[in-house]
Amino acid sequence: MLNLIYHFELNNPILNNLVCIGKYDGLNHSICFVTVGEKIMIFSPYEKIESLNQNLRNDANDKLTLNSSIKKELNILNLNKEITAISFGLGETKSLKEYLFIGSPTSLMCYDISENKTLFSNELLNGVFSKFNYPLCIVGGNFLIQGFDINGEENFSTFAGGNAICMGMSEFDDDSFLELIVGTDDYSIRIYKDEKSSLEINENTKIVLIYPYENTKFIYGLDNGTVGLYERGEKVWKKKQKGILNSVLCIDINHDGIAEIICGLSTGKLQIRNELKGDILYEIELKYSISKIIFGDLNNSGFDQIICCTENGEIFGYVNSQDNPNLIDNSMSTKEKTSQREEIAKYEKLIGEKKVIMIIFIFIFQIFSEQLENLTIQLSNKYKLNASKDENILPSNTQVKIDLQSNNEEVKDKIIRFFRNVLI
Repeated sequence: MLNLIYHFELNNPILNNLVCIGKYDGLNHSICFVTVGEKIMIFSPYEKIESLNQNLRNDANDKLTLNSSIKKELNILNLNKEITAISFGLGETKSLKEYLFIGSPTSLMCYDISENKTLFSNELLNGVFSKFNYPLCIVGGNFLIQGFDINGEENFSTFAGGNAICMGMSEFDDDSFLELIVGTDDYSIRIYKDEKSSLEINENTKIVLIYPYENTKFIYGLDNGTVGLYERGEKVWKKKQKGILNSVLCIDINHDGIAEIICGLSTGKLQIRNELKGDILYEIELKYSISKIIFGDLNNSGFDQIICCTENGEIFGYVNSQDNPNLIDNSMSTKEKTSQREEIAKYEKLIGEKKVIMIIFIFIFQIFSEQLENLTIQLSNKYKLNASKDENILPSNTQVKIDLQSNNEEVKDKIIRFFRNVLI
């Protein structure tokens, strides 16, 4: 179902859930992730970051290659403070340029990567535990949820029942207005309409992930390994598994009109689950815990990829081969290309053998045709000469049988197999 089209080893750990993808220049996708030492790494596959100085330095040792013609560069942003959340977000409605929002236990900062400048930095006494951008930068802290615009102005505020660990926006009750869905460490999922809680769902342990999709649905994960689906506040299904759900995507991979649920687990498993019952349809097991699954066109191919980031600093890009088979052919890893060449060589060998058999068959057919024609002429002449004497006339039921003989058993076997295939 999924095909690997690229694989990077960045040699820097990727902290759990502290990963995002966006277009800081308005054109090319870049991956930003938090690594050890309070650093943010900016990975830009096809475009170098220019005019970065002071806080942002280039590390020449971190250059990577997907193939011999495309250089990769990894850049580092030093903040010297603990980072608890990051995400990209648009600043202007008419611009595709995205800004990096960075949350810490005491502040929220908006950073322009391309211009290397801070747009705003707000001190938040309640800290930032979770964050997303839709359309404001919504941050969840200690018993408080706030929303800020691109200028750092607060436009939304409400109280939470606990520390807001995860959040998302959804048209939860199908009333054409977006509701805020918040998972907290007091085992509750709360739905907020405007600034008031309209529904509370209680679970038996801490909520670690909320992922709204298709307006009225959302996936949730618990710290005991449970993953489940709610629709309009009603639980559709839940599954218990080994490993915690670190990240999730919902995409209709096979284009059957039903979204598949892609789960990234702390055990390193990448699962594709059926939306209706939660059954596992497909599974890949990686060596390290999956920190984040994101969706975007990282390699500028024109097709979005399912991008899996692992805690040891690896990035895997997957696509559905049925959507774009040419993408796989042009972007395969060295191992996959070698395997493909071997398969092509085997195929070409079989085609060559069939061509030889066809040539032999045509040659033998021509010889037999000529011999049969000569025999027919000879028999016809003999019949005419002896017709008046009424002797040596061949009976009407006379049959001509031809037996093929070859001193090359391999050719003989191939001819026999060929005729069998034709008859079948």
